[in-house]
Parts: sequence; C-alpha cells; structure tokens
Amino acid sequence: MSGSDYQKDEVSIFDIFEFLLEKKKVIIRYVIGFAITGVLLSLDAGVEFTSASKILPRSDQVGTSSSDLISKFSGLGGIDISGFLGGVSTSGISPMLYSEVVKNNSFVFDLLYSNFSYKNDSVSLKQFLTEEARSSILSKVPDFLYSIPSRIFKLFGGDNTDDQSQPENTDRYIQKYSLEDEELILNIKDRILVETDTETGIMMILVDMPSPEIAAQVNKKCLQRIEAFVEEYRLGNTKGKIEYLQTQLKDAENKLNKELEILSELKDSNKAVIASDYLLRLEGQQAKYNFAFSIYAGIQQQIEQAKLSLLEEKIVIDLLEPAKVPNEKSAPRRTLIVIAFCFLGGFVGIVAIYLRKFAALYNDRKS
Repeated sequence: MSGSDYQKDEVSIFDIFEFLLEKKKVIIRYVIGFAITGVLLSLDAGVEFTSASKILPRSDQVGTSSSDLISKFSGLGGIDISGFLGGVSTSGISPMLYSEVVKNNSFVFDLLYSNFSYKNDSVSLKQFLTEEARSSILSKVPDFLYSIPSRIFKLFGGDNTDDQSQPENTDRYIQKYSLEDEELILNIKDRILVETDTETGIMMILVDMPSPEIAAQVNKKCLQRIEAFVEEYRLGNTKGKIEYLQTQLKDAENKLNKELEILSELKDSNKAVIASDYLLRLEGQQAKYNFAFSIYAGIQQQIEQAKLSLLEEKIVIDLLEPAKVPNEKSAPRRTLIVIAFCFLGGFVGIVAIYLRKFAALYNDRKS
C-alpha cells in the first residue's frame, strides 16, 4: 500500500463528527423514540416507598461474677459446672447474620401470610403483592394470560377460588413451598435490606413496598424478628444454664435430706452412748452433711446470680429510630429513566448508522 492510499484510508475525529452531523436527523429520531419509550415505561412502573429504622445491638458484656462463684464450687460432689457456666457472655454476632435473620425462608414465609392494615382493612402480604400492588399495565398482561384457564373453568361451573390460608409445614427440617409462594419469597427478600455501620455498630433496616403503610409494618416485623433472635441467641444459653442448675439443685437437695436423715438417726440411736467409735461416726456424718449443704447453698446462690444477670440483660437492642411511614416515593425515578433512555437511543442510533455504512461498503466491494 502506498503512502497516498494509506492517507486516504485514515479517518480523523473531525471526519467522524462531520459524518454524524450529516446523519443527525437519524440520531434524533432514535433519541426521540427511546425517550418516548422511557416515558411510557416510567409512567407504567409501580411506585415504591422505603421505610427505614435504626437499631443498636448492645454489646455482649454480661456479668462475669457468676463464673467466679462457680469456680468456688466446681468439682464438689462430682458436679463439675465451672466449665458449663464459663460466664453468661456469648460471642459477638456477625453483622452479616442480621441480614440472614430477616431473609431466611421461614420468616419470610410467615411474613407472606401475616395480616397487615391496608386501607382500613386487614390484608395478607401475599394478597397485597398479588392483587393490590400490581397496578401497572405491563404487569397485568401476564396475570390475565395466567388467569385464562381459571376463567374458562369457572365459566363451565367449576370453583377455583384461591386459598390464601398459610400451608402448614409439619416437618421442622423440610420445608415445601408452592411455585407462587417461592417467587413471592424471593420478591420480598429483594425488598428487605439490612445495612450495618462497622464503626458505630448502628444497623439500618430498609423495606421497599408499593404502600408506605405496608412498608412500615413489614419493617416493624423485621425489628421484632431481630430483637427476638438476638435475645434468644444471647440469653438462651443463660436460660438453659438456669434450668440445668435447678436440676442439679434438686439432686443436691435430695442428697442433703438423705445425709440429714442419717445424721438424725445416728444421734437418736446413741443418745446414752459415749464412745470413741460413735464420736468418729458422728463427726464423719456431720462432715458429709456439711459437704452436701455447701453444694446445695453454692448452686442456689449461682441460680440467683444467673437470674439477676438475665434480668439486667433483658434489653438486648436499643431502638434509635422506629419504623417510619414514608411520605415520598423512593421509586421510580422517572427523570433518570428518561435521561438514560435518551442516551441509550443516541448510542443505538450511532451504532445503527455505522452498521448501515459498513454494510453498504461491503456490498460495494463485493459488487
């Protein structure tokens, strides 16, 4: 290729702009067409409201004096409870776990069939999302197509009413959902967001719903779920320890009563006998009784200490901001949608122009 041919094949930026200016009418048509599409889609998109709340989980610092008391009585009478009650505090909960708490299938499934106040009436979340929330035209088209078989069935006298009652899952380890419920569960999960500030530890719960009242009520359910989980996570071990100690206390009490009965019989049967062997037996039995009493008193004291710690740590979450009923919609952002479609239309128009140009050049060379 000669130098003159190479210069002819070179394309400058000025040439590109000049070519696009010549085809500006075509590009404008694409921009207008995509802008109209963006306007229609933005108007048809469902309105969303975001309810926000803030909480601060308390630190896991529970009284450690209980473990000191236990160490005094560990190993007494064959009862080694020092390792069992190594303090009431539990390991910290990962911030990622809070999101899983409100997004696990069991909770969302219960949420799906929970009733909420909507327009002076009580409606389940499933009914709200399937009937009330789908107000856009595009979303009604597939609903109408899916409903054609049921309409035909009803036309010939059949009864195909939808059952909005919650199905029962009798097996704890196996859960079965219908296809519709599974899709709604995924939909609800996408509407719930839990954000945690790693520096302050403050958690923000965000819930998006087509209704501001429903969004706030679902947010409240999430707050209650997190609070119940944290309370069970942090205080469940303490409650179990109290139950264990109460069982040990009952055994220690039975042993104490048995030793006391033996000691009383020994004293009554040898009132007039003063002998060295009797005194030794009496001292030995008295020592057994004192030993059993020390175990009983130690366990009883530990139970009271654990109950006091449980009472002090009853509040595990501080509510900084309750669930707010939003006044302004959070979506759709119609202006941004239209602007994005305008840029997309311009890009598609430019690509289409160059594809036509390259196709024309290819046909010329081929001919």
